[in-house]
Amino acid sequence: MKTICIIPTHRNRYNFLKKTIGVIEKSKNIYKIIIINNGSTIESTSKINKLKSQKIKIINFKINIGSNAHIHGIKMALKFKSNKFIWLLDDDNLPNKNTLNFLIRKFSKFKNTNHAFTPIRYNLNQYKKYLLGKHNFNYYNNNFIKFNTIKYFVDKIKFIFFSNKRAIEDKIVQMAPFGGLFFHRDMISLVGLPSHKFFVYADDLYFTLGMTKKNIKIHLLKKYLVKDQEINEKNHYFSKKISDHDVFYQVRNLTYLSTLFIKNNLIFNINKNIFLFLFFIKGFFISQIKLFFFYRFKIILLYLLYCFKK
Repeated sequence: MKTICIIPTHRNRYNFLKKTIGVIEKSKNIYKIIIINNGSTIESTSKINKLKSQKIKIINFKINIGSNAHIHGIKMALKFKSNKFIWLLDDDNLPNKNTLNFLIRKFSKFKNTNHAFTPIRYNLNQYKKYLLGKHNFNYYNNNFIKFNTIKYFVDKIKFIFFSNKRAIEDKIVQMAPFGGLFFHRDMISLVGLPSHKFFVYADDLYFTLGMTKKNIKIHLLKKYLVKDQEINEKNHYFSKKISDHDVFYQVRNLTYLSTLFIKNNLIFNINKNIFLFLFFIKGFFISQIKLFFFYRFKIILLYLLYCFKK
């Protein structure tokens, strides 16, 4: 069954991209690979353009267009009428060489197309926590950026008494990242394209939440494993490696997602204030430059104030 793989890339990440393509392009089920060059460096762009072939299509943008990269990729994929599946990968995602065949066989077991698959990206911290029973992928009612006071303590108790009691099974999740997302092309007619309004951060969560609302089941598969070549999880809100620009989109977009689950304003505000208190304490201790910490925390509060005024 023919599949189109969409891979956005940016900055100077050609070496990651080349390894990813090297794994997937040999699969007999890959019809096209669409590379979205999202404002890469001149040197990287030159190398990317040399990858162009009958199977590999390239869309070049001089600047980083954020979420629009996936929009352009999906639009191009839909023009090829003969393909059935769309596979989204980050430029540093390394699936196993037989992964695509496994996904197609898995999909064929279902009677309709209302299913999507997301991988366990096993070397990322959030997935390591999930495998230990410490992490889930759901937003709960009245959460603030996934934090819900009652659920927080319930999960802690569950981990103490019930973690590692059984093997991790396939799970239906509420939302998922773009990296590794696999679905039938017909799903776009139900859910629509990703929203360009998010620009960066949480655009994938909002898109896949739209799947869940349309009764499309997103399966987190224990045997669908992807390795990330680059790990950036240490770049927290109080790191100088993340710009104020990036922090703004994280705060704005994740806050907006939280507001979609408000059922009780009082409980939501309690969760928000407890989250910010814990966030402050944790951030203070992990920040090496305290002056920068206070500056960044002030910026975050101003962004939050902006979010709730809109």
